[in-house]
Amino acid sequence: MFKVRKTVFSIAIVVCLLGLGLILAGLASGGLQDLVRSSVSSAKMAKQEETYGNIHSLNLELSNRSVIIEESPDDKVHLTYYQGDGKTSEKVTTKAENGSLYINESSFFININSGLRSLLGLINGDLERTQQITLSLPKGKSLEEVKASLANGSLSINDLTIKKLKADLSNGSIELSQSQIKSGSIESANGSIELVQTSLTDTQISLANGSITSDKLTLKGNINMSSGNGSIDLHLAEETYKAISLDLQTDLGDIELPKDMQTSHDQEDFIGDRVIHTNEQAQAKLTARTSTGSIEISH
Repeated sequence: MFKVRKTVFSIAIVVCLLGLGLILAGLASGGLQDLVRSSVSSAKMAKQEETYGNIHSLNLELSNRSVIIEESPDDKVHLTYYQGDGKTSEKVTTKAENGSLYINESSFFININSGLRSLLGLINGDLERTQQITLSLPKGKSLEEVKASLANGSLSINDLTIKKLKADLSNGSIELSQSQIKSGSIESANGSIELVQTSLTDTQISLANGSITSDKLTLKGNINMSSGNGSIDLHLAEETYKAISLDLQTDLGDIELPKDMQTSHDQEDFIGDRVIHTNEQAQAKLTARTSTGSIEISH
């Protein structure tokens, strides 16, 4: 029995070495470049550009795309994306109806061609560009509602006022820059959130795996933030820092606040803490929780 196992093991090693040798020989003879050229020619992504007059709401349901919302160069709404053939890549569909813009993508699927195209796309630097959807809105534009469901992709919102935001990401980061959210619900299973010179009112943020960071963040109303595996590091705008109440808790991590902020410790041990700061003139109340991460507030 031992001899049989030894023989099988020896054959397996020989086969692996032979396969590695063939791969190296193929790369040395330009096989990788041939694969790249073949991938580009057989699965070319065609650039699509669409223009709309006016929209007041946005609905995104995407399986494998990232979205950037930014300022338009004129008074029109512009949409730019790369269209696949529906065979080796997912196909995007758009529809404008009664002031609402719908951008959808078929459910993500994996086959040999799509997997190879993604791998080669990373090699030739083309994948990130073709998997990105850009929506440009006129300066000062506000939207009544934005719903975003992204399975594998990031969401970036710049210089936009949204009355109601609902974002649900499975694998991707979120960035809000110079924007105002009047009411929001943001969830991400795997990805961080960055808030830059942004205002949040009555908003809930929940992360399973990822950190929350901010710069000059303005908060109003009831704000709830939680992270299962990640830290919360908030730099607050001065007006928010002077008019906020805090209820912060960590299961495994430290809590750091400015020295001039009066607080009470409801719980403190070697691995977790709870800190409360009460302000009778508060315009915002922040409730924040982390399971395995620290919380830091600064201004």
